[in-house]
Amino acid sequence: MLTPNEKYAIAKVIIGVIIMALAMIDITFYDFDTRKHEMSYGDRRGVYQGPVNEDGKPEGKGFLDLKNEAGVKYSYEGEFVDGHFEGKGRIEWIYDGDLKYEVGTYKNDEIIPLKDDEITDLFWYADGKYLYRCIECTGVVEREHAYTKEFITLNIMSDIENNDDALTVNIYDPDFKVETGDYVRIMGIVERCYTELNDAGEEKTVPIIAAYEYDVISYEEAISPELFEKDPDKKYLRPVWYTK
Repeated sequence: MLTPNEKYAIAKVIIGVIIMALAMIDITFYDFDTRKHEMSYGDRRGVYQGPVNEDGKPEGKGFLDLKNEAGVKYSYEGEFVDGHFEGKGRIEWIYDGDLKYEVGTYKNDEIIPLKDDEITDLFWYADGKYLYRCIECTGVVEREHAYTKEFITLNIMSDIENNDDALTVNIYDPDFKVETGDYVRIMGIVERCYTELNDAGEEKTVPIIAAYEYDVISYEEAISPELFEKDPDKKYLRPVWYTK
């Protein structure tokens, strides 16, 4: 007949064994989900860390760390579906010695830009949810623009009717030709912001956009973009840091 103390001691041992077994199961599962796989995406090669599906392709939340043939680092952390960027994620890369970011929702390896009503508050908040997000919008070029050997800087009013909601846009293509008064469509990343007073005396945010898709369009297309489709054969020029 066991004494109460002996029963208590045996129970502690049994509980301890169960806890150790559960811990081992959890560790085994964790190791499986975070094991490393050598991967290649285009000219980039590196290591993926995270879960994979039955075909050995990234599936779920993971981290992909790559380098291109020139040794430039590029990484993606976020959601994958069948080996593709799919869902919420974040990309980091090095461009001209600086660390760059892109944050948002991806579909089949491409980021889905915010546009129309999704960027209404962009011109009132200097940072927060819009920093490093990708946006797509149209506008009219005003003021003088500056050219350098690497890029052209444009000042654009995205609210065409009210001549408001200013953007500063850097286009990494010094051969891109545009004139004051032209209408343009741009897509790019909100890299930083500053504030200034608009014509009504209101303090508003001026986002600085690094554009990697851009085109001169008609007035009709600028005010009614939903009636037009982008030319699928058009080859948009992109800076080297975004080339896939």
